[in-house]
Amino acid sequence: MALLKVECLTKRFGGLVALDRVSLEVEEGHIMGVIGPNGAGKTTLFGTISGFHKPQEGAVYFRGRRIDGLKPHRICKMGLVRTFQIAQPFPGFTPLETLVTAALNTLPLARARKRAREVLEMVGLAEKAQEEGGNLTIADQKALEVGKAIATGGRLILLDEVMAGLTVLEAQTMMSLVKRLQAQGFTFLMVEHVMYVIMKLCDRIVVLNFGQKIAEGTPGEIAGNKTVIDAYIGEEAAVAG
Repeated sequence: MALLKVECLTKRFGGLVALDRVSLEVEEGHIMGVIGPNGAGKTTLFGTISGFHKPQEGAVYFRGRRIDGLKPHRICKMGLVRTFQIAQPFPGFTPLETLVTAALNTLPLARARKRAREVLEMVGLAEKAQEEGGNLTIADQKALEVGKAIATGGRLILLDEVMAGLTVLEAQTMMSLVKRLQAQGFTFLMVEHVMYVIMKLCDRIVVLNFGQKIAEGTPGEIAGNKTVIDAYIGEEAAVAG
């Protein structure tokens, strides 16, 4: 059974159909990517899966339990957590304090402190535990966002453009972090515009366009899909040119 199952998800904002009967499944321990042009419905998909939006039609199942319509904090306690494209460090908090706060989602204080230190090691921020979060580099703030998701008890992490704003070297470091976490049993669904990241990290890729799923497959299958090239990869090349 898939860890996450999305069935015919439809979300409208007035007359705008942001998601049109989108279906996908994420297997435990895998990394699935979601790509598509701006306005394709990627962020709406994340918001609907994680409880920030209620769909008009369709269903979302996590660990076999239907979760669409539940509040985000209830979904978070179940182990499905999303990050946001813009890092949001808690004002005045150190990374250690931030992760203790996140871990209190599911743990008592003493265990939350222990878990926070473990997560700091996992995401490479142990040496910066006492710095103010707002003073960290963008790359470290992004790592802290991943750490927050893990510290809450998250096992399925929705990564929203975690590579945005990073240098090539920083992106490679983040990719290594995601792969290490995958090896430790974490599962990821990630929205990303940096194509080489998606192609190297993901087991499978879903492509959205105008709220519809137009393709799904392995990185190799997606790279050679003419519909995807016309709708997205070709568009990106045209913009770059």
